[in-house]
Amino acid sequence: MDSQPAKGAVPVAVLEGITKTFPQPGGGRVEVLRGIDLTVESGTLTAIVGPSGSGKSTLLHVLGLMAKPDGGRLTVLGKEVGGLTERERDALRRQAINFLFQFDSLLEELTMEENWTLAAGLKTRSGEPADSPFQALDLAARLGLSGALRRFPRELSSGERTRANLVRALLGRPAMILADEPTGNLDPKNAKQVAQELMELLSESKNNGLARPGIVLATHNWQLAAQAQAIYRLEEGRLVAVDAGAQAL
Repeated sequence: MDSQPAKGAVPVAVLEGITKTFPQPGGGRVEVLRGIDLTVESGTLTAIVGPSGSGKSTLLHVLGLMAKPDGGRLTVLGKEVGGLTERERDALRRQAINFLFQFDSLLEELTMEENWTLAAGLKTRSGEPADSPFQALDLAARLGLSGALRRFPRELSSGERTRANLVRALLGRPAMILADEPTGNLDPKNAKQVAQELMELLSESKNNGLARPGIVLATHNWQLAAQAQAIYRLEEGRLVAVDAGAQAL
């Protein structure tokens, strides 16, 4: 994947000095994020690694406009989020950000084709043409899901559901995809397969004609993280750069 952003391009997201604390049951507060600085560029993959409880999900929730930071500055597509109303934050999240979680968000009452069609229509950014249904069908075919179009999520295996969510996340022309432990609920064999499929799709120059999003991946899977252009370990609330050639986290 070409990691160089286009000349003059506005970063997808910029975090400057972001902090986030949570209250403790017995009083006081715990500081989860302590001055996070991070820039997310279009067409790049950034991995955030660390054990459970280190704050990876909290960082993604702040980036995804699902949680407000206590301090610092967050800019998404050139808009300073701190100055937006709740309605404007919600609209920006719907239009620009897709999520790929460990536990999927597929609608059980819809077939896979209907899930993908709905996702593409809801997430398309204002002023841009809607994604063609054929784009979803092509992505599904490349992930071995052509036979799942008329099936419901409950009829899929765990690996198939994860791949179905990957198709969903790539649709709708998102500016940014936030992936939180996307292979965490799979056995090692399926996790490795999905990781390889994920990287093959994200490393292509044009992602099947879709806009190339900036991807932020939170994971403890080294095989997944090692594919990123930038890898950071979240330690005691701070991001520490990791050598991409390291063999272990």
